[in-house]
Amino acid sequence: MAILYSCESGWFVSHDKLVESWFGDCDFPEVAQPSAMKLKDALFDIRTPFQMDSAAQKQAAMLSASDGSLPSSKAAQRRRRRQPREDDVPLTDFVQPGSWIKRAACEIVSAAVARGHLDARPATQQELAGNNAAAREAAASLASCVLRDSEAPVCVGGPMTRRATLVRTFLVPAGARAQLGDIRQLAAFLTGSYDFILVDPPWENKSAKRKRSYATLSRDELLLALPLSRLACPEGCLVAVWCTFNAAHLDFVVRRLLPSWGLPYLTTWYWVKVTKHGEPVRPFHCPHKKPVELLVFGGSAVEALPRDQVLVSVPSSVHSHKPPLSELIKPFVKTSAKCLELFARYLVPGWTSVGNEVLKLQHLALYKPVSS
Repeated sequence: MAILYSCESGWFVSHDKLVESWFGDCDFPEVAQPSAMKLKDALFDIRTPFQMDSAAQKQAAMLSASDGSLPSSKAAQRRRRRQPREDDVPLTDFVQPGSWIKRAACEIVSAAVARGHLDARPATQQELAGNNAAAREAAASLASCVLRDSEAPVCVGGPMTRRATLVRTFLVPAGARAQLGDIRQLAAFLTGSYDFILVDPPWENKSAKRKRSYATLSRDELLLALPLSRLACPEGCLVAVWCTFNAAHLDFVVRRLLPSWGLPYLTTWYWVKVTKHGEPVRPFHCPHKKPVELLVFGGSAVEALPRDQVLVSVPSSVHSHKPPLSELIKPFVKTSAKCLELFARYLVPGWTSVGNEVLKLQHLALYKPVSS
């Protein structure tokens, strides 16, 4: 992610601007394509919080009938009165309470607004009624264009590729290497000694089970699937695990997963997702889904690694399209660090990425030429 603002509490970052920098110099010798590409703007056109169309239409109607400010419903007021201090209770003893995360995020959002990175104006009636339609349509188009696993290349890229290239219909950043396949089957064949390992597990949850929208792993399956101790550099390795805002998952990562790899827990960072107007994509007090995901660190003690950092960004509309961490972790690993991502869904320059969806977000259909 491109770091647009930094402070003691964390950062405001731009996912799409960083990816654009990766594809500023593309080598497409076999097709008539421009030399620079970027993710489509619509993917990040998140203007209002996530909600059902019916709720969005109701809010738009309320705004139209009011003086331009959106009144709080009586039901919402009652809910807040019933649970006034829920966010003051930490999810577990490893993390900060929601109220702390919210305050830190608000400070970063205010700074981002002051610097022109976010729109200070509230969402309009038209934006509320639209309910992020363009972003949702851009994400939905991905399902119709991604190749089946059997048609996609199994292994692409490598350290010698100095320019971004096109492999079939997939964009590959310079120096990136991808290994496509189920990690449970690939585990025995994975080799290397890595200084930084990022894990983005397909966490099992009720919604995914009900919709059957993507494959998940139980916590015990995850414990058995990853040969981290064999892949970590013996001289020291920093490991980060993406985790949903779920107490059971977080407790599992800290108390079972990291110890199973022989790694001590270091700290947790917080990714807060906001709209282009700086509003959280979901209310912090929502009991079911929060606008926050967790990044849990373990491994060799890194003195410079700050504790309890908050990174704020406008998210992609594609499910689980998390912001790249390559720029954020640079100060905390050596210059020539070897980096690996497991359960990866996209590629990063110079990194090795492994997973059965590793090329999913590299499909050319998600990108557009950069205007000169």
